[in-house]
Amino acid sequence: MRTKQPYSKKYNHTSMNKNFWKMHLNYPKFKPNFATKTFMYRNNLPCDIIRQFCYMRIRNTHTIVLILLYVFVFSLPGEKISRPDLGLPEQWNTVVNWLDDSKDIVYHVPTQIELPTLKNTEIPILNSYNGEAPKSFWTIFPQHFDKKVKRTVKIKILKKLIQKCWFQWTLPQRLTAKKTLRRLQGLDSLKLKRNIKGITTKNAHSATKHGVYMTDTICTWLKKGYVVGPYKEPPFSDFRVNPLMAAVQKNKVRPIMNLSSPKGASLNDAIDMLTIEKIGMSSPKLFAEELRKAGKGALFSKNDIVDAYKLIPNAVQQYRLFGFKWLNRYFFDKTKVFGSKEAPASFDSLPETIVNIVCCLYKIPKNHVQRQLETMFRW
Repeated sequence: MRTKQPYSKKYNHTSMNKNFWKMHLNYPKFKPNFATKTFMYRNNLPCDIIRQFCYMRIRNTHTIVLILLYVFVFSLPGEKISRPDLGLPEQWNTVVNWLDDSKDIVYHVPTQIELPTLKNTEIPILNSYNGEAPKSFWTIFPQHFDKKVKRTVKIKILKKLIQKCWFQWTLPQRLTAKKTLRRLQGLDSLKLKRNIKGITTKNAHSATKHGVYMTDTICTWLKKGYVVGPYKEPPFSDFRVNPLMAAVQKNKVRPIMNLSSPKGASLNDAIDMLTIEKIGMSSPKLFAEELRKAGKGALFSKNDIVDAYKLIPNAVQQYRLFGFKWLNRYFFDKTKVFGSKEAPASFDSLPETIVNIVCCLYKIPKNHVQRQLETMFRW
């Protein structure tokens, strides 16, 4: 009777004999030769990987060869990185001298948040932002009741630029430009898996805590025509009152419409994710690599789009889905909101089209432009 080899010897090179392979590779389609055994020994490849191939019944020997080649390529040593490449000095003593009293522990000092200055100083500051504001407050508060599609981008000029580059673009670039024009005209409606009814939810505590800055931002949106209101009663049937929340950043307070609440009955839960495009962004690694390739002395510029999501309007028939309530008054947003799952994908085609136009007209290589959603770097 054949005796099994001890488990402790399965990684030992001396155990790779004929009986070992017969026991572990009891499958006629895979017969490892001497080169495969040598490859496993030199690259310290566990035999469990080969056994898994047999358990999964991989009948194609070429597949195993490709996987082994993949492991071999990615196990090769890469380019050696020195401390100066990471921005560190050669000696650790230099780093120690940077620290106060040469302490071993460096305590993190939180960044002080500088709250922004108010843009609408004519609006009075209330003692509380939980209840209803006095009547004198609403006489000063701006109003906007135009329900037409908000078109911030000059579509005619964009069309002319697209026509100049049309015959030099690839098919994906043309399709991106077509989507951009449709979305800028409010023709691309949100795809839902089911019909959702109206709902009323309360705002988050962070919104009322920073009510001064939330009110100031809502006033700015009303003046720019992004938001419609205020209404004493809901402007639509089945009107959805989504909760507002405030995200405190370094130098501003960003209002967020929480479209993921309430869980199970929110707008984000009803969105058909299969219809949302996957977007690709740059990364610090790609940016640093391309900047290094540009060489010493290269200059780069950074452009940031202000009110990025507000450039893409919502479909008119879906205005009721983007409502909110503030100081017991009803509003709704005519543009994409920060808090929607589909907002990044709907906006992404616009800056991508702009980058394609610039690269085509000015003969700029595409790899010289790195884009992170609404932020673009160029050198």
